[in-house]
Amino acid sequence: MGASKHRIMDEMYLPEPPEYRPPIPLRTRVAVRRRADCTCEDCANPVVRLTFHHLHYRTLGEESPDDLALLCWDCHKQRHRCPYTGEFFVHPEDRDEQVEYVQHMMR
Repeated sequence: MGASKHRIMDEMYLPEPPEYRPPIPLRTRVAVRRRADCTCEDCANPVVRLTFHHLHYRTLGEESPDDLALLCWDCHKQRHRCPYTGEFFVHPEDRDEQVEYVQHMMR
């Protein structure tokens, strides 16, 4: 990816998250976009609207690039759904617990 594309990303307006969540540090947002080369990290779709997905919420406001994934909206919604029940979870840990429970019950 060319340096000019990164410069534009560094300077572009990135909206603040909802009030209940501290903002992701700018340097982290830029690093995640660079790592993903501005494509969805799940499906590799180079869509214009990409979102930051928290892999966990333990480092809110102090996230590192390893705490986040850059995803298109469809993949982001899938990351929050239990693949077995279709139930939507806000917190990734809650989703993971539901998946483990269903897998355990299927044994």
